Amino acid sequence: MCCLKRHFANAFIEANAVDSVKEGFDMDTKSLRTYAKVDLSAITHNICEVKKRLDSHVRVMAVIKADGYGHGAVEVGTALRNLVDYFGVATIEEAAELRISGLMLPILILGYTMRGKYTDVVKYDITQTIYCYEDAVLLSKEAVAQNKTVKVHIATSSFCTSKFRKRSNRGFEARKLAMMEGIDSMGEMICPIKCPNAITIPAENIPFREK
Repeated sequence: MCCLKRHFANAFIEANAVDSVKEGFDMDTKSLRTYAKVDLSAITHNICEVKKRLDSHVRVMAVIKADGYGHGAVEVGTALRNLVDYFGVATIEEAAELRISGLMLPILILGYTMRGKYTDVVKYDITQTIYCYEDAVLLSKEAVAQNKTVKVHIATSSFCTSKFRKRSNRGFEARKLAMMEGIDSMGEMICPIKCPNAITIPAENIPFREK
């Protein structure tokens, strides 16, 4: 999977984002000290330019955490919903916002989610990164309680401090994971800088559009 973060969102921004403008209020921008003007067509153009350089079998994830890097997560997600295969976010709150807005593409939470939020992970059909076997057990129980299946990725990057970090033990844990009720293991997620198969496209070779 090709994971796209900042470059796809290299759209035209004037000063800082203001919620009232992003939400579509009709107001005279001349009365504002600062406002944001986001060109969604530039974002979709940039995604298309990246996809031209990928093999047809490569799936694309658009990382729109932190409110789409200030561009508006829901607005950017809506613009990209037919151009990417997955969304990536940082928190369950960000994922829930996308679901509530009507975006139904798979969503991966890239980081840790507090166990008290697992109810929402299952409820909103979010793919959760897990860092230890115990997290999987609790997600399994929650999925069974809601009569649903929850998708998970096993984190195996260098910062992971769980059992999954140890290669000698990881296969055994993954097999146990596959047998858990209510769990659908989507694979492993590793830090791209450590991944020999990571796709790197020099930004200077892509005609990104800012305006």
